[in-house]
Amino acid sequence: MKTKKLIQTIIPALICGMTFIACSTDKTESNVKSSECDILYFTDSINLVNWVINGAEITAEYPAKTDLSMITPHIEVSGKATLSPQSGVKTDFSNEKEVVYTVTAEDGAIKIYKAHAKVATEEAPSDNAEYLLLIKNILECMQMPRPNDSYNYPVYPGMAAWAQLKTSEEMTEACQVPVDILKTMTTQAVLQALWEYPFLIMVLHRSQYQLDFTGTVSKTNAYNELIKRSDAGSCLLFRLLALNPVHSMEGLSASKSFEVLMSQTELLSQLTKEEKSQLIAVTLKNDDIREKNKSIIPNYYRETAWLLAGKTLINAGYTPFMERMNENESLKMFLESPSYTYIAGVYDVDVPQIIVEYAEEYLASIGN
Repeated sequence: MKTKKLIQTIIPALICGMTFIACSTDKTESNVKSSECDILYFTDSINLVNWVINGAEITAEYPAKTDLSMITPHIEVSGKATLSPQSGVKTDFSNEKEVVYTVTAEDGAIKIYKAHAKVATEEAPSDNAEYLLLIKNILECMQMPRPNDSYNYPVYPGMAAWAQLKTSEEMTEACQVPVDILKTMTTQAVLQALWEYPFLIMVLHRSQYQLDFTGTVSKTNAYNELIKRSDAGSCLLFRLLALNPVHSMEGLSASKSFEVLMSQTELLSQLTKEEKSQLIAVTLKNDDIREKNKSIIPNYYRETAWLLAGKTLINAGYTPFMERMNENESLKMFLESPSYTYIAGVYDVDVPQIIVEYAEEYLASIGN
C-alpha cells in the first residue's frame, strides 16, 4: 500500500519535472538570437555598378563624370540584422568621402563597414561604362525602367575582362548569378538578369530554339530561380506587352529570346485564361509589326512569335488547334521537337498561316 502511494506521488512529480525541463529547453532555444551581422551584397543598380566587399571595406569605381553626390545603394544584410544608414537611401560619396555603415545583429553584436568610391579618369574608362554601352539597345527595347535591384554582370562580351576568358565553361561560369543574391531579388530583377544574360541572345541566334534553350539557359541559376516564383509568368507577360518588337537588331534578338523563354510550359502554365489570351494577342500584334517591316526584318525574326502563339494554344487546351496539329506532321514537329530546325524552306510554308489563323479563332471564341 505504501509502495503504491509512493508511486502515485512520484510519477506526477516526474511528469511535471519533465514538462518543466521541456518547456525550459524550448524557451531557451527560442530565445537564442542570431549574432550574424554581415553586409552580403552592395550595389548601385541605377548606375550599373557592383561594389566590392573586402572584409570591412567596400569600394567601387564609377565611370568618368559620374555624379557621386546622389548615389542610392541597394544593400542586403544578414537575415535578422539591421542596417544604418538603411538600404535605398541617397548618399553622398563625392570626393572619395568615406561613409560608415553599421550592421547590428539580432543579439546586439555590431560590425562596422566603411564604403568609399572614386571616379575613373576619361583616359581609363571602367568596365561599367562599357557595360552601359553594350546593353544600351536591349535596355531601350524594354520600354520600362530597369529594376532597382538588378544584377550587374562583372564581365560581359566586349569588355577587356571578357577577352581573358579562354573557354566556354569560363564564360558560362562568369555569367552565373550567385544563388544567394538571386533569392533576395524581385522577380522582375531575376528576369532582368536573364534579359541581359549574354548567352540568351548569342545561343538563340541559331534556329534550334528549344534545344539551345534546354542546353544553356535552363541551366542558369537565374532561370531555376525564376521558375520557383509564382508570379514569373505574369511578370514576363508584362514585359512582352511593353517591349518594342522592332527596336534594333539587338532588341529584336532579345525579344525573340524572351518569346522562347515565355513558351516554356512551366511559365505558360502559371497564366490565367485571360492572361493567355493577352499573350496570344500581343504575340500576333508583334508578328504583324515585324511582317510590315519585312524589308529590313527577315522571317527568321518572326518564327519565335509563331512558336509562342502555337505553344500557348496548346497550353490553353484549344481543342480545334490540337486536333489540327495531330493531323499535320510538319506543324507538330515545329511545336514539339526540341531539335527541329526552323530555317526557311524546312518547315511547311502553311505552318505559320495555320498558327495565326487558329490563334485568331481562339481570340474570337473567347470574345477578344
